[in-house]
Amino acid sequence: MGQCEQLASDLDDASVETARRRLLRWYDEEHRPLPWRTNPSPYRTVVSEFMLQQTQVATALLFFEPFVEKFPSFAALASASEEDVLRAWSGLGYYRRARMLKRAAEAIVRRHGGNLPATREELAALPGFGPYTVGAVGSIALNLVLPLVDGNVRRVLGRMMAMDQDLTTGAGRRRLWAVCERLVDPVRPGDFNQGLMELGATVCLPREPLCLVCPLYDLCRARSAGMPEDFPRAAARPALQRVREVAVALMRNGKVLVLRRGESGAFAGMWELPRLDSRELLEAGELTPERVLFDLVRIRPTAAQNIGTSRSIFTHHRIATDLYRAESADGEPIRRQRHVAHKWVSPRSLDALPASRAQRKLFELLKLS
Repeated sequence: MGQCEQLASDLDDASVETARRRLLRWYDEEHRPLPWRTNPSPYRTVVSEFMLQQTQVATALLFFEPFVEKFPSFAALASASEEDVLRAWSGLGYYRRARMLKRAAEAIVRRHGGNLPATREELAALPGFGPYTVGAVGSIALNLVLPLVDGNVRRVLGRMMAMDQDLTTGAGRRRLWAVCERLVDPVRPGDFNQGLMELGATVCLPREPLCLVCPLYDLCRARSAGMPEDFPRAAARPALQRVREVAVALMRNGKVLVLRRGESGAFAGMWELPRLDSRELLEAGELTPERVLFDLVRIRPTAAQNIGTSRSIFTHHRIATDLYRAESADGEPIRRQRHVAHKWVSPRSLDALPASRAQRKLFELLKLS
């Protein structure tokens, strides 16, 4: 069956109109008063969409207003230093989003005079604007009739249509995007898309969905079959791999050595204590604080003492980081591997550095030692 034939069996015109009408009415009455909704602007929409990628709304709420207060416009964000932007983003995770948001602001200022471009094609040409962001920003900020798919939308429509396939595969994604394009309301596309996402976040929950209060109750095939939690088919999640790291707080005259990552990788531009796991050793051998310092900065400490362990999860890894406090003799680091800068700072000033959440746990261990 081709995609058009599949859509014909998925959605008839009456079902489309009913879904649009009910979802918009529900959204008007039940949506959460989030700050990017109650005081909207194209800039605030863009910032919120970048923050909400792979991040819970409750977490984004802690960062949104301080961020837009510090950088109130595309022009302000474009002219800020990357370090200032990363510092304001610090704690949100997935720091590539912050760098791409800044680059998008720079492109908007350079190419469009500081105004969000008004077409799908121009949006798609901006740094960091993939299909979801184009659909979200285009529909919400510009009222363009564009679909979007995120995790909540995937769950709502996967259940509504009882899609018995893995919607994370290429074929599954194409089918889902086609359904969304068919459904999106032509008059209020932004509110409709936000309604789908809101429904997934507050009613069509992963476990124990609140079907009795869902505006799509009698349109939902998974609910009619009595097994909403069985849809959509979940992709198998890889097991978390355990990783052991060693990090070192290298002290000299009351200050600690921190290193800044280069412009590639998950933590590009961020500051951190010297740290390695056994997979990153330049040569085979035991992972010790002395080995970490020698491999990364060619410094041999005069002493090293374990001061605690920090635990975190990153992508598919469960990481335990043993933190050591060590003393350094005179001499400046010779940086190797992934770092492009270093400096010695007082422990109390670590909070001012742009750093990952995992690093902040290590900073706290150091300050408590």
